[in-house]
Amino acid sequence: MSETMVAATTAGAPVVTIGANFAGTNLLDFGANPPDTDGAVGPSQFVEFLNSDFRVYDKSGNVLQQSTLSDFWSSAGVPQPSPFDPRILFDPDSQRWYAAALDFTGAFLLAVSNTSDPAQGWQAVRIPIDPTGQSFGDFTRLGFNEDGVYLSATQIPVGPEPATSILVAIPKSDLLGPVPSTSNATVFANISHGEIGVVQQPAVAPELSGSEPILSAFNVDMPSTLLKVSSIDGLITSPTLDTANRAITVSPFQNPPGAIQKDTTVPINAADSSFTSSVVLQDGKLFGVHTISSDDNHSALQWFEIGTPLTNPVVLDTGLISPLGLDVYYGSIAVNPLGEVVIGFSGSGPNDFPSAYAVAGQLNGDVIQFGDPMLLQAGVAPQTSNSGRFGDYSATTFDPTDPSHFWTIEEWTSASDSVWSTQISEIIFGTTSPPVAHNDIAGVSKNHEVSGNVLTNDTDPNNEPLTVTAVAGATTNDAGEFVANGTFGTLVVDGDGTFTYDANKKIDFPDHGLAQDTFTYTATNTDQLSSEATLTVTVVKPGQTYIGGMPGTDADHLTVVTGGNGRQVIDGSLGFEQISGGNGRDVLVGGAGDLLTGGRGNDTFVFKNDFGANTITDFGKGHDTIQLDQSHFSNFAVVIANAASDGHEGTLITDPSHSGNTIDLLGVKVADLHANEFFFV
Repeated sequence: MSETMVAATTAGAPVVTIGANFAGTNLLDFGANPPDTDGAVGPSQFVEFLNSDFRVYDKSGNVLQQSTLSDFWSSAGVPQPSPFDPRILFDPDSQRWYAAALDFTGAFLLAVSNTSDPAQGWQAVRIPIDPTGQSFGDFTRLGFNEDGVYLSATQIPVGPEPATSILVAIPKSDLLGPVPSTSNATVFANISHGEIGVVQQPAVAPELSGSEPILSAFNVDMPSTLLKVSSIDGLITSPTLDTANRAITVSPFQNPPGAIQKDTTVPINAADSSFTSSVVLQDGKLFGVHTISSDDNHSALQWFEIGTPLTNPVVLDTGLISPLGLDVYYGSIAVNPLGEVVIGFSGSGPNDFPSAYAVAGQLNGDVIQFGDPMLLQAGVAPQTSNSGRFGDYSATTFDPTDPSHFWTIEEWTSASDSVWSTQISEIIFGTTSPPVAHNDIAGVSKNHEVSGNVLTNDTDPNNEPLTVTAVAGATTNDAGEFVANGTFGTLVVDGDGTFTYDANKKIDFPDHGLAQDTFTYTATNTDQLSSEATLTVTVVKPGQTYIGGMPGTDADHLTVVTGGNGRQVIDGSLGFEQISGGNGRDVLVGGAGDLLTGGRGNDTFVFKNDFGANTITDFGKGHDTIQLDQSHFSNFAVVIANAASDGHEGTLITDPSHSGNTIDLLGVKVADLHANEFFFV
């Protein structure tokens, strides 16, 4: 398929691959028609949020949790028999999810996840559209910035009066407390469409504070030659709505015709020319996509890049996605900080059933160059029921943990009898992201060897194979392996990542601290992009056992590591681990986000370099000690100078050279600390 671009572009189209690509919900699962397709990606999961249901998937497509949409709101605390027009977004700043919908009783529903894991529960609030009951809401819109969460809907009167719009601004801090509150919410109701446009989208603008841009296709009358930027400005607890003086003149556009589809004369309802999916702010520019009529009277997608939207909005670039022989509709756009762009959409034509597609683009200055459409999932039958109603919008977002991975959720027909289905697809940009190399640990006794593979836990955003191309300080033997001599043993690493470490026969163990060798290796993909990580090998003393922990995902998902009753070195340096020693004299090595419990023995807690935020639950129950890196803490006086109450009958010790390195001693007061409990290596 070829793509017709309105704006001339010079930069080359990006190289992308399709990663995870799986079918989501379909009509036969829960029965809502149309589904109003929405979803978003978070740190570890993808959430699908439809008129029919709520589903949480891992990034391989396995369903972790699901419920009907009604049950979702009931479990969040606002029971509703018939919620509709759902929206969902992940906020990387607060590490929470926001979900919104409307109910038939005339109210916004807004829910906030309890954690970054959308499967760990939600709390919801209800915001009446019109307390007098003289109007109700339709077509939810959702956005957020650093300050607040913003809702929008069409306000439809029960009488003959014309429809208007409603906007709500809620302070984010009020939603993130133990119980979300709307006591400081500001409602702007009964806004004329002649003032603000028919459908206005509050932007997804996570890095913006002080204003929230709102974009509408000013399509009160057709054809239209205007877009409109409005904004909610000022303190989030007392904001004002500004709808003046920011109209943008564009080429005339019309509402789209019905979309052609294979094997039927029934057209797909392609909705209207409003911005029905989220608009996004990136690097001070506002991006949106809407469905219009092409010059040859087909359903097409028009995208915009708008500069200085809050002061003097101007179209920096625009284009038309109108592939030959394909009508396209329900587009959604995402733009990451690297200038990579994805638009997801559905499409159909005389030779194509409704199918899921995406295009990938690259921003070069103020110009975007898109590649050809990618087929994500081909439809297998026409959509003929419900007068051709197939949906209203879709969603495209980028991964907060790796912005070069985009996720889009689009519609296609998966069976005859007009069975819609969603397709959830990962679009991976292949030319900008190096491998993600993670540190490794291992343990061994003297005069023994330990083996493994340093690449096992490393990944490549482009799904390219990785090789080890260097080890710091190493020489190369006749077999092409890297050989590095440490203080306590010798490491041999092959290009495929396999390694063997031989501990020395004779070792002079340090009086304090651990016998550890750390080696830095380089992982490289086929694009010759590289990242470095370390392998740290601990040689334990006679009578000690080494236990290497596995890293958890985040503070809400700690990996549990439990020791026995002997003398153990339990290594939690990879982070986010809940470590429990036994009754012996243990050494517990802390890492970022660790929760450490020594047990009944006289234990040593070791914190090296940038160890992150740690908590010790039972320090001082025996003759416990803490080992600190001398380059961070030179002596006990520095420890005391940087120790303070944690606010909960404990002591928080903060690294003076890095405030992110902390040790929280639960139940221990500063006055209870003694110099002989600390040593510095």
